[in-house]
Amino acid sequence: MSLTPELRASLPTSIDAAKVRAAARASGSPGSLGGETWLLDLGGRLAVLIRGSIFDPLEPVALADVARLRDGSELEIRPVGGPPFVVRPSLFEVDAIAALLATVDELATVEPNTPRETLDVPQYGAPAERRSEPVTLTDLDVVDPVLETEVVAALEAGEYERTLAAARELARQSSPRERDEWSDLIQVVSLLRTGDGVAAYLWTRGVRRVPASATDALLGRLSAALERDEPTLAWAAAGEFLLDESGPDRRARIEARLGRDGPTLAREVSTRAREFFSTSAEAGDRLAQRGLARALLELDQLDAALTWIRRAIAAERFDFDARMLETQILSLRAIETDDDRELLAALQKVADDFHDRPEPLVDLADHLEFDDPSRAIDSLRRAQEREFDEFVVLTLVELLEQTGRHDEAIAELEQALTDPDVVTLAEDQLRERLTALRQRQAIAPASQRAPARVESPVRSMIVIAIAVLLIVLGLVMILST
Repeated sequence: MSLTPELRASLPTSIDAAKVRAAARASGSPGSLGGETWLLDLGGRLAVLIRGSIFDPLEPVALADVARLRDGSELEIRPVGGPPFVVRPSLFEVDAIAALLATVDELATVEPNTPRETLDVPQYGAPAERRSEPVTLTDLDVVDPVLETEVVAALEAGEYERTLAAARELARQSSPRERDEWSDLIQVVSLLRTGDGVAAYLWTRGVRRVPASATDALLGRLSAALERDEPTLAWAAAGEFLLDESGPDRRARIEARLGRDGPTLAREVSTRAREFFSTSAEAGDRLAQRGLARALLELDQLDAALTWIRRAIAAERFDFDARMLETQILSLRAIETDDDRELLAALQKVADDFHDRPEPLVDLADHLEFDDPSRAIDSLRRAQEREFDEFVVLTLVELLEQTGRHDEAIAELEQALTDPDVVTLAEDQLRERLTALRQRQAIAPASQRAPARVESPVRSMIVIAIAVLLIVLGLVMILST
């Protein structure tokens, strides 16, 4: 593995980037549910950098005496001069960390805190700042609902400093997946705060994902900010559902300014996005490369879109959005070529690389449903293990029914109803489907107990032929006598 340009640019100035052979990072840091821990391969020696939250600067720690993956999921680190700590990287970070540890020549198996030669890396903190026991970090999927409401209210009011303060706190307390979304929101709102509404909006087009709870408020604010000078982008940012909610007068004003239909508008916005991202993409910005690829996809330039998204993936393999965008492009190309082998292989690879994401498995099942239903069923079951979704359950049950596996369909519904994540509305739907299946199973055996015997045409012809032959033989015998 090697040091990506993005990681190299993020190193603190106290670290000589020329000495860094490779780097990997894991979610979490000692004493904090936020932040991150970096591992650096400094010429065959292991160094550790940490930050308490993603908004803090990286703080160097001395060489690590020991760093190892325990049970394939916990990263234990024993820094020189400090107590050990444990972080739990997300599943897609584990492979990168394991690859880096394999490149390090000197990972000592010494007792904790045994004096050892250190590289020219500052020690982290003062003794009072370190805990006396190992710290175990977990990813929490719970955020403060009051702060979420604060973000929405502040956005709707156009109070950007207030929005940023609440979003930073939510990013600090969120799980890694949600943290990325809050960080993206912070980036977009920061652009809005400086008055660059065009850049703020274009970055939301498949590049920076924001939390669902804040999406409507953000797009509404972007639409209002762009309405006077950029009516085309204002319409695109708002979308019809937001314009309906904002009242007919404002909608009429924007429609009058635009004077064009939806497809023309979509193409114009995609053209603007292509122009906006091109320069940064050429300069090696992988997020801009992802944005450019999406714009080219929307303009039906599939080959160019595939080229740019693969450049982005080459810079960062574990970019889930980039990998899924590649599969979207490949799905359209598969329609053109009537060959989906490359698409299926790409979806399988994403599912293998991102062990906690169900989306690639659901997409894989969708493409395999008619040609290979057994493999589609297996994919849906794996997706269900990763994250409960009533849509996945119902799709799986339908496939099992279509292939005659009614008992398995009932078992899947019964199992799903024991899942703590099932919500009331979904529970009612699942129970209704389960009841219908059980009734069908109770009726089916009675109707099939004494099925009518249906003779095949071939067998009937044979019987008739034998009968005719016997009659002829009988007549011959009679005539001969």
